[in-house]
Amino acid sequence: MASEAGHPERQAVRQALLPPLSFASRDDFKNVARLTGLDGLVDGVVSRAGVDGPWADALRAAANGFDGAAVDVKRQRIQRLLELLQVSARDAAAPSPTSATPPSTSRAPGKPETRGVAGIARPATSTPTAAPGPTTSTTTTKPTKAKSAPTKVPPTRVPARLARPAGVGDPNDVLATAVSRIRGVGPTKAAQLMERGLETVGDVLLTLPRTYEDRRETKRIADVEDGSLAVISGTVQISGVVGGGRGRRFEASIDDGSGQLRLVFFHFRQGELVRRLERGQVVTAVGEVKKHQGRISMIHPRLASGEKQDVLGGIKAVYPELKGLHPLELARVADGAVDLLQRGLPDPLPSNIVRQMKLPALATALTDIHRPKDDLDDETLRALVERRSPAHRRLAFEELFVLGIALALRRRAQGVDPAASLLAKEGEADAMARLFPFAPTGAQVRAAGEILRDLEKPAPMARLLQGDVGAGKTAVAAMAALRTARAGFQTAFMAPTEILAEQHGRTLKKVGFAAGLRVEVITGSVGKKARTLLEARLRNRDIDVVVGTQALLSEGVRFAKLGLCIVDEQHRFGVVQRALLRQKGPIVNDEQLTPHLLVMTATPIPRSLTLTVYGDLSVSILDELPPGRTPVKTTITDLHAAVDVMRETLARNERAFVVYPLIEETESNVDIAAATAGFDDLRRTFGDADVGLLHGKMSSSDKDAAMSAFARGEKRVLVSTTVIEVGVDVPQATLMVIVNAERFGLAQLHQLRGRVGRSSLASGCLLVPGDASNEALERLRVLEATNDGFRIAEKDLELRGPGDVLGTRQSGLPALAFADVVRHAALIESARELADDIVAADPELAAPDHVGLRRLVFDRYAERLALTASG
Repeated sequence: MASEAGHPERQAVRQALLPPLSFASRDDFKNVARLTGLDGLVDGVVSRAGVDGPWADALRAAANGFDGAAVDVKRQRIQRLLELLQVSARDAAAPSPTSATPPSTSRAPGKPETRGVAGIARPATSTPTAAPGPTTSTTTTKPTKAKSAPTKVPPTRVPARLARPAGVGDPNDVLATAVSRIRGVGPTKAAQLMERGLETVGDVLLTLPRTYEDRRETKRIADVEDGSLAVISGTVQISGVVGGGRGRRFEASIDDGSGQLRLVFFHFRQGELVRRLERGQVVTAVGEVKKHQGRISMIHPRLASGEKQDVLGGIKAVYPELKGLHPLELARVADGAVDLLQRGLPDPLPSNIVRQMKLPALATALTDIHRPKDDLDDETLRALVERRSPAHRRLAFEELFVLGIALALRRRAQGVDPAASLLAKEGEADAMARLFPFAPTGAQVRAAGEILRDLEKPAPMARLLQGDVGAGKTAVAAMAALRTARAGFQTAFMAPTEILAEQHGRTLKKVGFAAGLRVEVITGSVGKKARTLLEARLRNRDIDVVVGTQALLSEGVRFAKLGLCIVDEQHRFGVVQRALLRQKGPIVNDEQLTPHLLVMTATPIPRSLTLTVYGDLSVSILDELPPGRTPVKTTITDLHAAVDVMRETLARNERAFVVYPLIEETESNVDIAAATAGFDDLRRTFGDADVGLLHGKMSSSDKDAAMSAFARGEKRVLVSTTVIEVGVDVPQATLMVIVNAERFGLAQLHQLRGRVGRSSLASGCLLVPGDASNEALERLRVLEATNDGFRIAEKDLELRGPGDVLGTRQSGLPALAFADVVRHAALIESARELADDIVAADPELAAPDHVGLRRLVFDRYAERLALTASG
């Protein structure tokens, strides 16, 4: 922009604000409701750039009150901001008015680079090369069986904007080339491909084969096995159309001297097959063999004239079907895309990293995946099919490495915003000692020390506190809250459920009273009059710690001086929710301060997930249980035996939980009916007076009454859904019975088991499977074998995958197309360490060897870096 040539500070503002504004204005402002914290972002960017005057005032005015505005008003505000930045909404939402492809990662000669996230030069896009086509998600059909190669894996389809590797400064970057440039792809075919999200050569080459067929050896008909893939050459004996109506088909019979093979086509061009399968013609057929009642057949085989031909022989990639696009069509397009790689493809990864990790070049990896050599031995072919070949490892490492760079940049950017330095005051040790009547464990002392040191820094803390069930996370959080209060600031403690918020509130009130902590609870069930009073006290700093659910995010909850946000069971909250809480930070000396952030989870998280999902957080681990906790003995049994154990438990005047599974994402009538039926059965067994019921759809007062009756011993059996999974603490409860235990994940079972064993009394957990398979029973035996939550979490990850382990709601799991958090655990470690080293040495990614890497980071993670830094 010529008008900004003499105003670099304005250019800095423009480039810092364009990524979130572009995100919000894309696709006719589809994402405008997801953009939060814009007023604080604009004010911070303008202040840090040192811009003042009418232009800066206009920017602030356009962003002021953005979060509370209606959607239509937000759109007007975004348009106004773009006008002030001299960019149209159309230009902001797309690389150029005629762009066909996602932003290219190559820069046209002479085109300036822009400034992006964390002060790094963001590459400008290159000139588009084709007409636009919609980018859509794709689906795959069930793969056809082919037993000539080892186990298949699901097909990978990568969103075009996410996964395209970038070239390095080459305007003719092969991977950014439009699909219309591929041999044999005309305008019609190009439009079909673009409708399926295949807009560029890179999109095609990063759609991986789902398996491979080994066609190197021709077999005799007499030797083929049912269900196997076979290459067979023979002479046509007879051919023609058979049947009529819907059963009409074309059949031919070929003979190779050892037997006869029937070829069947239900969809065919009669003239073509009559010509190709003329009697006496020698043909080669490739397909899956079916044996039935002594007949050997192939359905829709691929054909070539004469003896075995190159077009059928060798090792061939088999592709997924993409929304009706036949796998053979995709194979032809992919083969043409591989041809274009011969023009040369700069490697976006630093050369020293490629050497150190012993990785193939990107062009070599893509060629090996799509056009494997015919001389592969069986083990190498198996590795290719199972996606553990050097070529697949290259793509997985690149994905993890780029994610690691993005997370390192985000950690670096988090240190830019100012935060209150919460320094220790005289007498803190005595105040901490008054919090608890017991000595903290070594793990608690270590974790508290790490957190308190972070709180002293003028940059906002971003730390994850994870620990096994009963490890004492609330005690550590109380220490952090006490430091915050003694420094003159407040703490917001957010929990996912009212039951858990109430429990945290009771615990913190009890332990904080002696230390002078003023603790209150705000949830959705607090009456209007009481809530108004609590909100007024909070604004007047008459409350040190407020505990609540998402009610803390509401407009009326305002803090006098919010210094610390604690989020419990944080995987149940989204990034936007955490960001909204942190935006309630105070203004001190005309400067908006960002509260420190401590997120907690009682679910031990495998290290590989910690480095990917929570890679922008420092981690503290509680790996030691307080003294007096008795390990819980776990047994797999049947319901009849479980009832007998319950009788023994009640005879000792102890208490028991009986938990039924959550069948749907939120508690449904089905879940409640199952729990209610169990409740009725147990009332008939033990009597009405001894059995209580708790589920998520009860009113808050009824939930409180049910829990209170159980805690006081008025009800000694509590039948519940998974609403009691975390946080519920009844030391007299010594038995946990989990019905239909196979429906739970291992980590969730471990959480439920943690509701007992919270005293010196011997405690037990009974797993009552329903119609469980041998595999499910084997999984439950892991709980019988160990009480180590971290070992259980690793096994759960291995068995169920990261999405299920973290929960489907706001898991935070980045979209990994090639990497597997279980299989590539060691690769994740290496990628993270190398990424940290790169950012430490070159935080601007300005070195010549880092240009391609910089482009990759922005191509994949610019929006995430720009929009979630506060979360």
